Amino acid sequence: VHQTDKGEEARDVTILDGGRLTNQEQDNSSTENLGERHKGTVRKWLAGRGFGFIQRDAGGSDLFVHFRNLSNGAQSLEEGQAVEFNIAKNDKGEVAQNVTVTGEQMNDKSEPMEK
Repeated sequence: VHQTDKGEEARDVTILDGGRLTNQEQDNSSTENLGERHKGTVRKWLAGRGFGFIQRDAGGSDLFVHFRNLSNGAQSLEEGQAVEFNIAKNDKGEVAQNVTVTGEQMNDKSEPMEK
Protein backbone atom coordinates (compact mmCIF):
# COMPACT_ATOMS: atom_id res chain seq x y z
CA VAL A 1 0.00 0.00 0.00
CA HIS A 2 1.36 3.38 -1.03
CA GLN A 3 0.19 6.81 0.08
CA THR A 4 -0.83 9.21 -2.72
CA ASP A 5 -2.28 12.71 -2.67
CA LYS A 6 -5.74 11.08 -2.97
CA GLY A 7 -5.21 8.50 -0.22
CA GLU A 8 -3.89 4.96 -0.01
CA GLU A 9 -3.34 2.98 -3.22
CA ALA A 10 -2.74 -0.74 -3.55
CA ARG A 11 0.10 -1.75 -5.87
CA ASP A 12 1.42 -5.10 -7.06
CA VAL A 13 -1.85 -6.80 -6.12
CA THR A 14 -2.03 -10.57 -6.47
CA ILE A 15 -5.42 -12.25 -6.39
CA LEU A 16 -5.36 -15.39 -4.27
CA ASP A 17 -7.91 -18.07 -3.46
CA GLY A 18 -9.66 -18.23 -6.82
CA GLY A 19 -10.23 -14.50 -7.10
CA ARG A 20 -11.99 -13.99 -3.77
CA LEU A 21 -11.06 -10.97 -1.70
CA THR A 22 -8.94 -11.45 1.41
CA ASN A 23 -10.24 -10.21 4.78
CA GLN A 24 -7.97 -7.18 4.53
CA GLU A 25 -9.35 -6.29 1.09
CA GLN A 26 -12.91 -6.68 2.36
CA ASP A 27 -12.12 -4.20 5.15
CA ASN A 28 -10.95 -1.63 2.57
CA SER A 29 -13.99 -1.81 0.29
CA SER A 30 -17.50 -3.07 0.73
CA THR A 31 -18.20 -5.82 -1.81
CA GLU A 32 -21.82 -6.31 -2.76
CA ASN A 33 -22.78 -10.00 -2.74
CA LEU A 34 -19.18 -11.23 -2.86
CA GLY A 35 -20.11 -14.60 -4.35
CA GLU A 36 -22.49 -13.11 -6.91
CA ARG A 37 -20.97 -12.52 -10.32
CA HIS A 38 -22.40 -9.93 -12.67
CA LYS A 39 -22.10 -9.75 -16.46
CA GLY A 40 -21.39 -6.84 -18.74
CA THR A 41 -19.50 -5.48 -21.71
CA VAL A 42 -16.42 -3.25 -21.78
CA ARG A 43 -17.81 0.07 -23.01
CA LYS A 44 -14.60 2.10 -22.93
CA TRP A 45 -10.94 1.22 -22.22
CA LEU A 46 -8.23 3.87 -21.93
CA ALA A 47 -5.10 1.75 -22.36
CA GLY A 48 -2.68 4.60 -21.70
CA ARG A 49 -4.32 5.30 -18.36
CA GLY A 50 -5.04 1.69 -17.34
CA PHE A 51 -8.75 2.01 -16.67
CA GLY A 52 -12.13 1.92 -18.33
CA PHE A 53 -15.84 1.40 -17.90
CA ILE A 54 -18.11 -1.64 -18.00
CA GLN A 55 -21.74 -1.50 -19.12
CA ARG A 56 -23.82 -3.86 -16.96
CA ASP A 57 -26.03 -6.40 -18.75
CA ALA A 58 -28.65 -5.93 -16.01
CA GLY A 59 -28.78 -2.17 -16.60
CA GLY A 60 -27.78 0.66 -14.34
CA SER A 61 -24.85 3.03 -14.46
CA ASP A 62 -21.53 2.01 -15.99
CA LEU A 63 -18.89 0.73 -13.56
CA PHE A 64 -15.34 2.01 -13.29
CA VAL A 65 -12.64 -0.68 -13.61
CA HIS A 66 -8.89 -0.28 -13.08
CA PHE A 67 -6.36 -2.75 -14.51
CA ARG A 68 -5.42 -3.73 -10.95
CA ASN A 69 -8.91 -5.23 -10.60
CA LEU A 70 -8.48 -7.61 -13.56
CA SER A 71 -8.12 -11.32 -12.79
CA ASN A 72 -5.71 -13.91 -14.15
CA GLY A 73 -2.83 -11.46 -14.58
CA ALA A 74 -4.58 -9.44 -17.29
CA GLN A 75 -3.25 -5.92 -17.78
CA SER A 76 -5.93 -4.51 -20.08
CA LEU A 77 -9.33 -5.02 -21.67
CA GLU A 78 -10.69 -4.29 -25.12
CA GLU A 79 -13.84 -2.36 -25.90
CA GLY A 80 -16.68 -4.75 -26.65
CA GLN A 81 -15.35 -7.69 -24.59
CA ALA A 82 -17.89 -9.65 -22.55
CA VAL A 83 -16.84 -9.79 -18.87
CA GLU A 84 -17.94 -11.07 -15.45
CA PHE A 85 -17.18 -9.21 -12.24
CA ASN A 86 -18.04 -8.52 -8.61
CA ILE A 87 -19.34 -5.12 -7.57
CA ALA A 88 -17.69 -3.22 -4.74
CA LYS A 89 -18.36 0.20 -3.25
CA ASN A 90 -15.66 2.71 -2.44
CA ASP A 91 -15.71 6.39 -1.51
CA LYS A 92 -16.54 7.33 -5.13
CA GLY A 93 -19.33 4.78 -5.70
CA GLU A 94 -19.61 1.33 -7.26
CA VAL A 95 -16.65 -0.24 -9.05
CA ALA A 96 -15.99 -3.56 -10.80
CA GLN A 97 -13.56 -6.00 -9.14
CA ASN A 98 -12.23 -9.46 -9.98
CA VAL A 99 -13.00 -8.83 -13.66
CA THR A 100 -12.61 -11.78 -16.04
CA VAL A 101 -13.14 -11.92 -19.81
CA THR A 102 -15.86 -14.49 -20.50
CA GLY A 103 -16.48 -14.64 -24.19
CA GLU A 104 -16.41 -13.13 -27.59
CA GLN A 105 -16.07 -9.47 -28.35
CA MET A 106 -19.49 -7.91 -28.84
CA ASN A 107 -20.53 -5.17 -31.25
CA ASP A 108 -22.79 -2.22 -30.40
CA LYS A 109 -25.89 -4.41 -30.82
CA SER A 110 -24.64 -7.02 -28.30
CA GLU A 111 -24.09 -9.60 -31.01
CA PRO A 112 -20.80 -11.49 -31.47
CA MET A 113 -18.45 -9.74 -33.87
CA GLU A 114 -17.05 -11.56 -36.87
CA LYS A 115 -13.31 -12.07 -36.78
